[in-house]
Amino acid sequence: MNGVQAAAVLGWESTRLSRVETGQYLIKASEVALLLAAYGVTDPETVHGITDVVQSHQRRWWAAYEEVLPKPYADSIALEEAAVSIKTYFPQLIT
Repeated sequence: MNGVQAAAVLGWESTRLSRVETGQYLIKASEVALLLAAYGVTDPETVHGITDVVQSHQRRWWAAYEEVLPKPYADSIALEEAAVSIKTYFPQLIT
């Protein structure tokens, strides 16, 4: 499959795919999944691993506020988003 065919799979112009290849445009995980299917990559573990890597490089919503967010708070937001599960503990003292 050449670049023109790969771009067609996504409904893109070939120039947009070229910008993805040069790092000028970020590709979405769902778009990567479409390309993987077109290339015949069907192993769910492989697809999930690759799309996770792509998703981890996406610009996060708080990136626009990096200059004004305190570092500990920005770190907390990043950790919360990356969490697989959240467990809470509410200690109480009954007297």
